[in-house]
Amino acid sequence: MIGTVLASRYRIDALLGEGGMGAVYRGHHLHLKRDFAIKILHPDVTRDPDVGRRFEREAQSAARLDHPNCIQVTEFGTTDDGTRYMVMQLLEGLELHDLIRGPMEPLRAVDLFIQILAGLEHAHAKGVIHRDLKPQNIFVSKDADGNELLKIVDFGIAKLVSGEGAGEAMTRAGMVFGTPLYMSPEQCLGVQVDARSDLYSAGILLYLMLSGKLPFVSEDPVVVIRMQVSQEPPPLPASVPADLAAIVGRLLHKQREARFPDAATVRKMMEGYRKVLAERVARGEKIASSTRKMPVMAPPPNFHTALPDTLRPRPSGRFDLEALRPWLIGFIVIGLVATAVVVVLFLGQDPAKVAESTATGEGKVVEPVRPPEPPAEALPELPEREALAPSDAELAAVDAAFRSNDYDHGALLLGPLRATYPEHAGLLWREGWLINWRDKDRVEALDRLREALTRDEALRENRAFVRDLVDVLRYPEVRAQAVDLALGLGADGHDLLLSFVNDPEIRLSFNDRHRILSALASDEAVAERIDHQLNLRHDLEQYREAPRPCVALREALAAIAAAPSPDYGDGLADVAVPKAPEEASAEEKAACQEVPAILAKAQKAVAKVTPKKKKKVTKKPTTKKKKKR
Repeated sequence: MIGTVLASRYRIDALLGEGGMGAVYRGHHLHLKRDFAIKILHPDVTRDPDVGRRFEREAQSAARLDHPNCIQVTEFGTTDDGTRYMVMQLLEGLELHDLIRGPMEPLRAVDLFIQILAGLEHAHAKGVIHRDLKPQNIFVSKDADGNELLKIVDFGIAKLVSGEGAGEAMTRAGMVFGTPLYMSPEQCLGVQVDARSDLYSAGILLYLMLSGKLPFVSEDPVVVIRMQVSQEPPPLPASVPADLAAIVGRLLHKQREARFPDAATVRKMMEGYRKVLAERVARGEKIASSTRKMPVMAPPPNFHTALPDTLRPRPSGRFDLEALRPWLIGFIVIGLVATAVVVVLFLGQDPAKVAESTATGEGKVVEPVRPPEPPAEALPELPEREALAPSDAELAAVDAAFRSNDYDHGALLLGPLRATYPEHAGLLWREGWLINWRDKDRVEALDRLREALTRDEALRENRAFVRDLVDVLRYPEVRAQAVDLALGLGADGHDLLLSFVNDPEIRLSFNDRHRILSALASDEAVAERIDHQLNLRHDLEQYREAPRPCVALREALAAIAAAPSPDYGDGLADVAVPKAPEEASAEEKAACQEVPAILAKAQKAVAKVTPKKKKKVTKKPTTKKKKKR
């Protein structure tokens, strides 16, 4: 595919990524002279009509969108040979999950979340529901000013709710589409979804950014689905302000009617909250759970009928937040048994006395995302960080995800553990493995594995670790570090080292190559497999790099004279006898004097075994004399 021209105008330059359904390439428009990302379906799945419709649905969904926080699709179609393709904006950067290495500062999380909401607001306004919002589908790039710019990508299972194509049913009742870790309860149940389903998934993203971990995790996807439907999320960390935790709680409400009505409402609220939060940070205030709550809870039924006109909802169903600001608002919360009435005053009250409950649109009491903190004296004493380690069950869950090739799930399990136990060798090992196989970043992968080895020297005896380390060391981008590390592995590294010195395409330095040859000489089984002719040819090319050039050349020439081969002919012709410097050792000076004679001997020996080329004899063309008549 690389180098071919697609649809007579896109030259395919490089593979950017590949999955089970297709691949994404960097393509260059031959007329516009611009680069694009081009998604191409694999030929073997193109014949599946369901896959074709899904691909077309993704293209139709994304093509509707024109917003800085949404991926832009410029073209899609099918070539004459049946290849389905989609041309998109080429993004440079990383996925959101690469930024989440632990809990984010609330202000940074809010900044990122506002951009996600802005993209959803635009998509929903265009009649597009994403249905698969997750960190892997949020791309982090830079705008023209160098600021972080988030883009929602991959509308592969998006649903069109208005306009052309909205009537085409892509799912049947009871069929579940999406990623269980981020799916709304209604998605998990296979019922009809609307834009509020995306808000639930966005709430999971915000929970993940604030806590560094997902609210619902299990090795079994079915268990995750059950948790999404029936289980409340665990409390957020104490560092998360209570008002922000309340917003997350409402986004993650099991009943969609109790969530925010739309992305625009949440975005406006978050933008106002961001200003307040930024001011607190600028004043150096401690951002903790004791801060005053924002009035973000849904009022009880018919609440607005008792309000003045300025406080009643607009026709759209939303309240005028500016008009609400100067008022003291009391929410009457009716319990399930209707026996308790709690009056909550949100403004002008001592934060410690603010009631820890929210009211849904149905008047049901909902526990907050995070319970009140216990008094400081009740907190147990924690052991020193050095004594902490992940449990066997936590490690087993990560390993199970990796074994099933669910790298993203494994990464989300691994991230919080790495943040909690940054010096744990086993976690460093697993992160290095993940970076190697998923992200293809060999340099960073090697850094993790080398750090793991530094933390725990016993890993040298762990055959699984050694195998993973050797897998990384095979790549040329880490060749500079590979020789030292492989030599340190002893016999476990010999096969890798043998591949280095036996590969004519690998160019090691003279010193590194001879360090390897010296180490392999002690392993008889491996030493027999060394390509000595190849390495002698390299010696003829590299003897000037040796610490003692004349000694190195003398040894190479002696070996060639003892076992001559025609392969050495060209190398011998290029040999120039080096001159020993004044400060050279006596052995080096003596070797420089001996080299000319040994060189002549080697050349003579090689000439004897080299077949002589036969000279071509060209016959002069003969011209026939014309007969006289």
